[in-house]
Amino acid sequence: MLFGTVYSENIIIIILGFLYIFLPMENFNQKLFPIPEENEILEYSEAEISFDTDYDRENPVTKQAAMVNWLKKRKIVDMKKTLLLK
Repeated sequence: MLFGTVYSENIIIIILGFLYIFLPMENFNQKLFPIPEENEILEYSEAEISFDTDYDRENPVTKQAAMVNWLKKRKIVDMKKTLLLK
């Protein structure tokens, strides 16, 4: 041997490394680490209420108007939630 003894564990690790390189990694990882799929799809207008910030609210020129619009949308969403809870 060139560098001494070769252990079977080393050969197994090398083979697994090559398999991991040449197999489709996405399929391999999906089988090893399954992630449940979520079917929830929101429109942007529905999801933007939960955003911490957006461009219009951060832009100093449009900040005031954007905050007013965001608060109006937020009140509408809150009113809908309270009506659904009743």
